[in-house]
Amino acid sequence: MAKTLTTLLAALWLTATLAACASASLYCTSPVASTVWTAGRSQTISWTDDKAPPRLAAYGALDIELLSGADDENPVATLARGVDASARSCSAWVSPAWGPNGSD
Repeated sequence: MAKTLTTLLAALWLTATLAACASASLYCTSPVASTVWTAGRSQTISWTDDKAPPRLAAYGALDIELLSGADDENPVATLARGVDASARSCSAWVSPAWGPNGSD
């Protein structure tokens, strides 16, 4: 079941696992739509917030998901679990089993 690794901005979701009711937004700053990830290597994922309350520290732990499909409806893998939102970045290993290098 080969899938192309999806690195579109919209395909990386930062999902708050300790989510409170929030009106602020998180934005992925890396990778960007033109990024190509190489399978079998670690990649850096970074994010910021829109400066509206609540700030990153209030989000607690995040799970970072890799999704694919036209509407990002197909989960490929969980890249990281329990990441401190205020860290603003993390490193994730990209398994070659997820598909060829890509940026679809």
